[in-house]
Amino acid sequence: MKYELTDLKLFLAVAESESLSGGASVIHISAPSASYRLKNLEQAVGAALFVRGPKGMSLTPAGRVLLTHVRTVLSAVEHMQGDVARFGNGVKGHIRLVANSSCMEGLTSALSRYLVTHPNINVEMEERPSVDIVRAVADKSADIGLLAGEVVTDKLSSVAYGEDELILVTPVPHTLSSRSSVSFEEIVDADFITLSKRSSNTQFLTQMAARVGRTLKVRVNVHSFPVVLRLVEENVGVSVVPRSVAVRAIQAGRVAGVKLADPWAKRIQSVVAVNFDALPGFVREFVDYLKEPSTDESAPD
Repeated sequence: MKYELTDLKLFLAVAESESLSGGASVIHISAPSASYRLKNLEQAVGAALFVRGPKGMSLTPAGRVLLTHVRTVLSAVEHMQGDVARFGNGVKGHIRLVANSSCMEGLTSALSRYLVTHPNINVEMEERPSVDIVRAVADKSADIGLLAGEVVTDKLSSVAYGEDELILVTPVPHTLSSRSSVSFEEIVDADFITLSKRSSNTQFLTQMAARVGRTLKVRVNVHSFPVVLRLVEENVGVSVVPRSVAVRAIQAGRVAGVKLADPWAKRIQSVVAVNFDALPGFVREFVDYLKEPSTDESAPD
């Protein structure tokens, strides 16, 4: 069985892009060279790895099994290089991180402090729904994942690193703005401003509306929480966002924040991994940065 590390990198690139030319481009080789290497890999493992069709390359059952192992091997090689590099010109590495929308917004402080003190580390972040985060970490397409709330993490290891709560934000002149708290069922029929339909925040609110037998009335989907807050401020509608996202707008008097009485509104934030001890040192250091107290001020109740 003879193949090179480049063959495994190519296999992963083609599997993820579902394209021979796309995979070849990722690792900077020509398409003919990529085709030759894939054929060599298939001969080495003794099985066809891809089905080649008009819409691209799809994995065979053998290819799906190999993909899991290739991700493990390449991740281990990258981690090895990072750990050994600390004895040379400094640690070099790459962290693949997936997070839901709420956790993504709260990353700024920890991420900036970490990157400033680790100039040779790159962080690749992607927002995904919680279920997809668990899957990505489990199949090792991500090193760590950040979740908020109660999520089944299967066999993954989980460490709490913070807490947050979802609150209702309204325009300042609004019938609910003077309330000390409301239930989600009371507000579910309001005009909502939400993130994109695929965002974890919007999917969660849609599920909570379904729990009380209602459909979330979304007036507009936008791309970020700052835009959500701006539209709330301009009296377009209301929204439910993490308190940490709205704290400065509330303190500046741009929007009003109202506590949600539902138990699910208070959420523990967790970081998940297959095995924290097996992560390279620079990734474990990033987790430590997450656990440090945030410098952001809290919004008043």
